[in-house]
Amino acid sequence: MIELPLLTESDAGLPILRKNMIRFKVSEQVAKKAFSESRRLTLQMVADETGISRVTLSKLRNKADYSTGTDVVNTLCAYFECQVQDLLVYVAD
Repeated sequence: MIELPLLTESDAGLPILRKNMIRFKVSEQVAKKAFSESRRLTLQMVADETGISRVTLSKLRNKADYSTGTDVVNTLCAYFECQVQDLLVYVAD
């Protein structure tokens, strides 16, 4: 196992948090589902069909540091018929 420090040092010598993050692949899954079902699929349609608010879906798609609960991940995996690794990706800095 690789040990990565949670803190790094800034130019001023002050500790800063690493910028590793989890990215949601919502856009990719929406496009994949739209293609497989031969229909146009919007975030509003996903929101209506899953019960997850459009605002939450938009933040998952656009905001790099947005976090959410496992209930949302579970709902999206069920809706897109995918595994967690198809929906989330770890991005190292």
